[in-house]
Amino acid sequence: MRAGDVRICPACQARNKAKWEFCVRCGESLQGVEVDSGEAAVAPEAPAVEGPGLGSWLATLAVLGFLGAGAVFASRWAEKPPERPDPAIFAGPSTLAQMPPPSLEVRKPGRDRLADAIGMMDRGDFAGALKELSIALDEAPLDGTVHYYYAHALWTTGSIEEGVSHYVQAADLSRGEIGYQLQAARALARTNRRLEAVSRYEAALSLAPDHVEALRELAGLHFHAGNYRGAAPFLARAAEVSGSPVILSELAGSLANAGERDAALETYRRVLDRDPDNAASRGQLGELLVRNGRHDEAIGLIRAGIQRKPEVPGLHRDLASFLERVGRLAEAAREYREYARLAPNAPDSKRLVDRAAALEEQRSSAS
Repeated sequence: MRAGDVRICPACQARNKAKWEFCVRCGESLQGVEVDSGEAAVAPEAPAVEGPGLGSWLATLAVLGFLGAGAVFASRWAEKPPERPDPAIFAGPSTLAQMPPPSLEVRKPGRDRLADAIGMMDRGDFAGALKELSIALDEAPLDGTVHYYYAHALWTTGSIEEGVSHYVQAADLSRGEIGYQLQAARALARTNRRLEAVSRYEAALSLAPDHVEALRELAGLHFHAGNYRGAAPFLARAAEVSGSPVILSELAGSLANAGERDAALETYRRVLDRDPDNAASRGQLGELLVRNGRHDEAIGLIRAGIQRKPEVPGLHRDLASFLERVGRLAEAAREYREYARLAPNAPDSKRLVDRAAALEEQRSSAS
C-alpha cells in the first residue's frame, strides 16, 4: 500500500484500506481511526477484499406528487424483474456504514474459497467465482457472508430466483446485519414478492429505526400497493430524520393521494419553506389550491415562482393551466407558448402550442 492509505485496526493491528469502516481481519469498527500517513510496520495480511458496493441505491426521485406522485413510486416498484441483472440491487444505503469485509482467518471454513471468489468477481470472472462459492457453501453452509456473495454471483449471472433465495438465507443467518436484511428486502421487492419484502424491511428497521432509505423504500412498497396512508408514516419519519425537502414532497404526494388535502397543503408549504425553487412542489401545491377553489392564490403562487426562476418551463405550463381554468384565455395562451419556447423538445410542446392557438381563436370568436 502507498503511504497514507491505510487504517490500522486498534484491536488486531491489521492493515485496512483507508475507505473501509471495519477491520478485514476481526471486524472491529474503524470509525474514528486516523489514516496512517506511512507504511505500517506489520506483517502482510491475507488478501484484502471488499464486498459488493454499498453506495446509494436509491436515486433521488423526481417528485411529482398528487396527480404525479403515483407515477413516482409506480415507476420504481412496478417494474418487472429484469431479464438481465440490475446492478442497482447490489448497492446499499449511503447512510449505512460499509458492510465489513469477510474475515479471512485461514481456519474458518469456507473463507479461503470466499476470498478467491471475491477476487474472481472483482476481475469479472463470475462463472469461476460461482464454482469457488459453491465449494465454500459446502464447507460452511451456515455462513451468512458466503450465502451473500453467492447470491451476488448468482444474480449477476442471471440466476435471479436462486440469487434471491441466498440473499434471504444470508439475512436469516445474519439477523443482526442490517445490510443483509436490506439486500434481501430489495431482491424480494425486485421479484415482486411484496409481502416478504415488507417483512425484511421491517426487520431492517428493527435494527435501525431511523434508517432513511429503508423507511423510504418501505414507503414505496406501500405506495405502489395503493396504501397511501400506510406509506405516509414512513415518509414522515424519513423526512424528519433527513430534513430532505425531496422526501417531504413525497410525503405530501402520499397525503394528497390518500385524500388528506389539508395535510398535503401544509406539507407542500413546508417543502417550499425549505426549498423555494422546488418547481414541482410549487406546481403541486398550486393544483391543490385550485382544487380547493383558491384560484387566485394558486396563480399568485406560480407567478412568485416564475419571478424567482423565469427559465423553468414547468412553471409556465402550470400557470397557463390555472389561467385557462378561470377563463383568462389570452394570458393562458401566452404562457403555453412560453413553455414551448423554453422546452421545444418536450413531448407535450407541440400539443400545447396547438392549445394556445385554439384558445386565441376561441377568445377571438367570443369578442
